[in-house]
Amino acid sequence: MTLSFLRLQFKDRAGGWRPLMVLVDEGAERSLIRKSTGKQLEWTRRGTTVLKIRGVGYVVTDGHIGELTVLDHFGGGVSAKVTSMTDPVGEIDERDWGSLKSKWQHLTDLPLTKVGGKVDMILGLDNYDLIRGREIRAGNTDGEPVATLSKLGWFVRSPTGEPDTDKVAGMHVVVSHTLEGMFRQFTQTESYEAELKAAPGFSGAEQKAADAVAAGYVKLTVGVQVSVLWVGPSPENDAIIPWALRH
Repeated sequence: MTLSFLRLQFKDRAGGWRPLMVLVDEGAERSLIRKSTGKQLEWTRRGTTVLKIRGVGYVVTDGHIGELTVLDHFGGGVSAKVTSMTDPVGEIDERDWGSLKSKWQHLTDLPLTKVGGKVDMILGLDNYDLIRGREIRAGNTDGEPVATLSKLGWFVRSPTGEPDTDKVAGMHVVVSHTLEGMFRQFTQTESYEAELKAAPGFSGAEQKAADAVAAGYVKLTVGVQVSVLWVGPSPENDAIIPWALRH
């Protein structure tokens, strides 16, 4: 499948307009923008939410939510909600619809251009009103490109045969953290019965240590009682208990 792209104009810090290559992804829950690009645009920060995002190459980065101004299909400025991250998507093969559209009668009069290459931004379902189809143009036979008119302009998608799994552009796992939530997590202790219940990804040694803590944990009226733990067998030393009591 040929992916859907739009070449859009975003308002920059100087008050002008900057062209960006945008991938329309109706399977993405969040819209993402390259962090270095976002710094050059007029960016309105929304709240204090911080996102942990695993992107291209499984690199984990902090993302911040904000709003950008983009020119729509009718020349007006509209707001787009986006999240910044280091590298939202890898480079994608270019496709010159400006030249290719003459092959299909239903595309010939559309203002299509060359798209692909370095992608600056992904528009997802959190901006659904901007990317939903308002008009659809399909060919007379199956397999022909389909053009969709969104609030931001026309984009085209078409089947290209079997998918090439060696050219996956990116996968993103997004976890939302508010400052309040992170502070609560920082201050949680066993006294609030908030200890980790499941430990996916623990090594054998880590799981053994967690089990040892749980086995020796006693909640008192005031505070808690835990055993003195050792990695491996406890050392044979009669001075350990008096030393522990003194300290």
